Amino acid sequence: MVNALTVDLEDYFQVQAFADLYPPSEWDSQRTRLLGNVIRTLQILEEYETRATFFVLGWVAEKFPEIVSVVAERGHEIGSHSQLHRLVYELDRDEFKLDLETSIRHIKAAADVEVRGFRAPSFSIRADMEWVWEVFSECGIAYDSSIFPVKHDTYGSQGAPRYPYRIEIGDDISIRYG
Repeated sequence: MVNALTVDLEDYFQVQAFADLYPPSEWDSQRTRLLGNVIRTLQILEEYETRATFFVLGWVAEKFPEIVSVVAERGHEIGSHSQLHRLVYELDRDEFKLDLETSIRHIKAAADVEVRGFRAPSFSIRADMEWVWEVFSECGIAYDSSIFPVKHDTYGSQGAPRYPYRIEIGDDISIRYG
């Protein structure tokens, strides 16, 4: 069995539960806890000789490029977790594409890596949002880790498989989930 370990690289004030208290316009004024938490996480991963995928907010890569660079230099994969942690189902196609492109640009600038993976904030991609898969293809995203096979009040695709699978749309779009 292949196991995967992933980390959402975001700060406490950026999670959906605090969206009303800390909108993105307030993020710059908050005291970050990123550096200490990332250092400790990297130490644990190194102790156990384990690699992970870090899904990074573009905002984090923009504000703290050295943190993202160190994660990549330690051999961990870097994926996008969006630019501003906005729920995908609240965005239209153009807003989502701009958010994704912006995050990819900041991540590439910080870590000089190709961004091939994505995880939506709060797993906020729903099965009926086929335009998302087209945007992934246009932006070079090869896999997504946003479809969560649970029933939850704000996210989840209850009928989704528990293991990696492919979504194919048309002749030239194939996105891997999981």
